[in-house]
Amino acid sequence: MERDQQAAVMADLPSLAPHPVLPKWLYLPESADLFEKDAQWLVKRIRARDLRIGIVPPDAKRKRARRDFNP
Repeated sequence: MERDQQAAVMADLPSLAPHPVLPKWLYLPESADLFEKDAQWLVKRIRARDLRIGIVPPDAKRKRARRDFNP
């Protein structure tokens, strides 16, 4: 999700935390006391199309054609 939405989602689901390797991602640790319940909550929010969850992909940039090197 976008970083500006993370605090709101973490307030609703305190077991979420920044990922240890990719801190821009949120992480639901398997060791969380309510892992199953929290995972179900996330799935319900995704299925309900909660606008806080997910990211808007950037516009695709046109790739330049690669030229093969011919000496």
